[in-house]
Amino acid sequence: MLRVDRSRVAIPGRSARAAGRPGAGAAALLMLFVTALSACTSPTHRVEQGIDQAPIGRAGVMKFNDEAARPSPRRSAAPAGQTATASDSELHNELIRGMIAQDQFYAAVAHIQAQRVSSGDSTELRWLEGDARRRLGELNQAERLFNTLGGTAYAAHAQHGLGLIAASRRQDELALRHLASAVALHPTAAEYRNDLGYAYLRAGQFDAALLQLATAAELTPDDPRIRNNLILLLLASGDTQRARAMADNSDVDAAGFARLQTQARQFTAATARRP
Repeated sequence: MLRVDRSRVAIPGRSARAAGRPGAGAAALLMLFVTALSACTSPTHRVEQGIDQAPIGRAGVMKFNDEAARPSPRRSAAPAGQTATASDSELHNELIRGMIAQDQFYAAVAHIQAQRVSSGDSTELRWLEGDARRRLGELNQAERLFNTLGGTAYAAHAQHGLGLIAASRRQDELALRHLASAVALHPTAAEYRNDLGYAYLRAGQFDAALLQLATAAELTPDDPRIRNNLILLLLASGDTQRARAMADNSDVDAAGFARLQTQARQFTAATARRP
């Protein structure tokens, strides 16, 4: 078990109150949280990339249950001119979600188009198409679809998607606004909090990042991407020893830890350049 160290998380050469740094209270909370998390959870499966090539979004996200979605047995769409029943539509949408979960984005879009022919448009289909097109890099089309979903049951999903689009465009302030809106609309969605926490981390707002990542970790304790973001926060805060201990406890291999260190150095350098 790691010992609780209530000392500050400090970046060498900078005061604890420097811009973007956690204050003493947040630093102590981070120490306590990491100690508890490391001591109470068993190692997760090996993590070889972390918030890898695309830190936010499926490419990095915890997704909208992309992992939980499972394709249902394949069923043919209702023939053109024949109205699909509600049950058929639900099964077809489940099939589409499964395709997205398996990175079959082109096929998912084709099935969405077929579903519209057989049963008309719906907010769920617009969300699914926006999600698939975002993952294909068709950001303008995805953005238009997400913008039609305000005030619907998919408003939080849409705000999250818009946040990921803004992040991919390096529109950091806009990304933070959209991701914060997604969290406000769906406070228990760990994926939204993870992405918001990472966005705060990338912006050098470590206290805000800690709040979101700690909440996400408690909501979904065994998700390695959240754990990696917490390791990143420790590294960016200058606490390499505790970050390494947490990585070892989580079965993060040397290559994965090295990638996290590289990314943390980029955060630290970007924070230092800010006025």
